Amino acid sequence: MENTEIFIVPLKNTLEDRLKDYGFESYEELTPDNKRESLCRFIRKCAWRKDIAQLFYYNNGPVSCRLDFNVCLIVEGRDRVLTAISVSQLKRRGPDYKFPGFLKKIRAGRKVNYIVNDVIDSLNWFDSYNSRKKCLEAIRNAKPEDNIAIRPAYDFYSSVERMLMEP
Repeated sequence: MENTEIFIVPLKNTLEDRLKDYGFESYEELTPDNKRESLCRFIRKCAWRKDIAQLFYYNNGPVSCRLDFNVCLIVEGRDRVLTAISVSQLKRRGPDYKFPGFLKKIRAGRKVNYIVNDVIDSLNWFDSYNSRKKCLEAIRNAKPEDNIAIRPAYDFYSSVERMLMEP
């Protein structure tokens, strides 16, 4: 519980404050059924798309956290994940952000700022998907190694394509 109070609470609060400057207005916290992990989502919405920054951590004394970005298309009232990436992958770091164990109370503020700065510095990743045309091109030009979750073979693809071709 101590790490949650020292790292996670300040991280959530700082992310919420800083992301507001970039249009992320809503905030929701989810705890899956197993209650071992939590997910906080910061959402920037437009009529046809949601940009999501999500913070994932374990509830039993977290020693690390992960931050992911998702682009969801709103198709026929449902969210369809177009693509996702972790902030640490964008910054070429390890898979998670580790919290310091030694002198953690002293080092907590610096670590929180380090993580938040990585998030803010990486927000331009969303620019690749900020128009319907760019999203449609990403789907149509996706290679197997690309992290595009919508493919032409999916049963809902025609609905996605139709929505993305709207003006």
